[in-house]
Amino acid sequence: MNSNDSLPVEVPLSQGTFAKVDRADLPLVAQHRWHMVRCGQQRYAATNVPKDGGGYKRLYMHRLLAGADGLLVDHFNRDGLDNTRANLRPCDYTQNNLNRQSVRDLAKGVYAQGSGYVVKAKVRKQMHYLGFFADLAQAEAAASTLFAVYGNDARFIAGTQGAQHVSA
Repeated sequence: MNSNDSLPVEVPLSQGTFAKVDRADLPLVAQHRWHMVRCGQQRYAATNVPKDGGGYKRLYMHRLLAGADGLLVDHFNRDGLDNTRANLRPCDYTQNNLNRQSVRDLAKGVYAQGSGYVVKAKVRKQMHYLGFFADLAQAEAAASTLFAVYGNDARFIAGTQGAQHVSA
């Protein structure tokens, strides 16, 4: 294997997105037309392949590359579009769940939403919305300011639609 074979290359998907694969895997990946699919908050590269007896089934790029029939495939860095060999490993359900992002990974009052983070809390029955932040550090700083000002009077909003509460 050439040392350049492990260099990552981008494979175009739908919606202006790209998946990363090792250069050595490009011939295998190039046999299919890929698109981006969402599973909850995660994004993956997928294609449709013919089934025996007609119809199609979804094939995920990471499963094709790992060749892990009957096992799950875990992305070490939690990026479902990074399908480089160094980022993939066959695993069982327990191992896969150990690598999930915990809802406790974010600060109190910070909610993952779309491609960024929302900061909000309820203080004395009144909603305080501090805004949307693309950067996690900025969102955590805003939440810290909110809780420094209002202290224990500030309450997070669990179960908010489109947002996920993460407590510290």
